[in-house]
Amino acid sequence: MEITECEDYLEAIINNSVDGITPDSLKILADALNKDVSEIEGGLNALRDEGFIRISDAGAYPEIKLTHSGRKLGECTIKKHLVLESFFTEILGMDSDSASKEACVLEHGASPDTIKRLKNYIRERGARHRLHAGNAYEGDRDDGHEGHEGHIFKHMHHRGDSGDEWTDEGMGRNLSEFDEDDAVKILFTEGGSRRTDRLCDMGLIPGETITIKRKLSNGAMVVAIKSSEVGISPEIVRLVFVEKV
Repeated sequence: MEITECEDYLEAIINNSVDGITPDSLKILADALNKDVSEIEGGLNALRDEGFIRISDAGAYPEIKLTHSGRKLGECTIKKHLVLESFFTEILGMDSDSASKEACVLEHGASPDTIKRLKNYIRERGARHRLHAGNAYEGDRDDGHEGHEGHIFKHMHHRGDSGDEWTDEGMGRNLSEFDEDDAVKILFTEGGSRRTDRLCDMGLIPGETITIKRKLSNGAMVVAIKSSEVGISPEIVRLVFVEKV
């Protein structure tokens, strides 16, 4: 199996949380990969032969477990896809469907350096977006703490020309305050440049619209970002500020 096809399979397995070879999971993978159901089991066996998954015959249906190399390759492919798709939609103005299709093609050939440069460009553009949303980019420090200006601009928004009227209206609310199935637009994120890198890897960039799929009891969430579902920790949730769309 070609490495590009391995990447597609691993991406589909992770995105769809496939953990067994059942009629339903074979159909899910076939739809995701645009293949016939009859091809999928052979593809999974090829993944096993390449050392990317393990297949166990215990139970009614065989179980699938990603190996370390399989998970690493799959997650790397997903990150490339998210960065490319974000670039196409946020920077080039492409519609989501077209952007996702282009990302599916280009993710296989894009080098780590290319993805890093695109991610940094999106991050810098997101920083400018935050400034318009009321969060001064210059106020964020690389050590993860905010400078005085960042604190002021994030929590206060000037209205009018008098210079003495400030409000937090329109500044958005923390992601944790919204409910399942809510679609929200990211206004800004906190945490400095190191955190911003991590959030960008996950597709959580200012201007992006996401949908809350599940809220967990510990404060974590599963959100839909473009064509993927991503689990985010309570710590990450607290860094994201949004408005409902």
